Amino acid sequence: MPSRRRQTDLPRDGTPERACTPVVRRRRLHDRRLDLDVEGAGLNAPFRVLGALCVVGAFTGAGCAADPPSSVVGIVVDGCGSVRTTGSGVVVDDDLVLTSAHTLRGATSVVVEAGRERREASVVGFDPDLDLAYLRADLAGIRPTGIVRADDGEPGFDRARAWAVRDGTVVEIDVDVVRAIRLETEDIYVEGATVRPAFELRATLEPGDSGGPILTGDGVVGVLWARSTRNSDVAYAIDAARGTSRLDAQLVDADLGDVDLHRCD
Repeated sequence: MPSRRRQTDLPRDGTPERACTPVVRRRRLHDRRLDLDVEGAGLNAPFRVLGALCVVGAFTGAGCAADPPSSVVGIVVDGCGSVRTTGSGVVVDDDLVLTSAHTLRGATSVVVEAGRERREASVVGFDPDLDLAYLRADLAGIRPTGIVRADDGEPGFDRARAWAVRDGTVVEIDVDVVRAIRLETEDIYVEGATVRPAFELRATLEPGDSGGPILTGDGVVGVLWARSTRNSDVAYAIDAARGTSRLDAQLVDADLGDVDLHRCD
């Protein structure tokens, strides 16, 4: 059989984007614009996908355990030619994994890796605009980590951790959560404009897996997405609570609508 090249879900070339950034303070949003040049799939600019993060941010809230949670899993995808794509995800309900949609683009086969276990998975939720997806797999024995809002009470959280799987290992890197933002970008096929509820992160990151979770002691608050090419210490995550409404509707209806899972471009 021909050899297959293993890689993380790397991006495509394009042009810089802009973001409208509301700074959350006592539930009031202050908007201003700033130029972004983001490295990531589904953008009109090249990006590096993220590794795992230990977040100690500018927000307030509960912390979390030091040990890597069992709910963090790896994603292995075959599709779109001979390229094998890898990503990360988090088990948010029984047998249900939240991850990045761009990792699954054009998938013909999806496997969830939990420790030494490999389980076949199916796509049951897919949002190309907000770049999030749900997978269903037999993950008995893994305790889920539920999705929670990040700004309940006084804004955000002061200690959280974000994680991703690299080469079969759950890893962690320190970052700061700077602020909540509304990120103006394009869908994962670079066809139309979209606005993503997100968090700006301050971190110096190595290329790695996107789709990994940002966790507080209460649950999943964000999904790692991309890092800036203009500022090496700036990265972004999608707000999990505000970004999954379309996925939840697809899950209830057992229908992905007009989504084409086999589409690569």
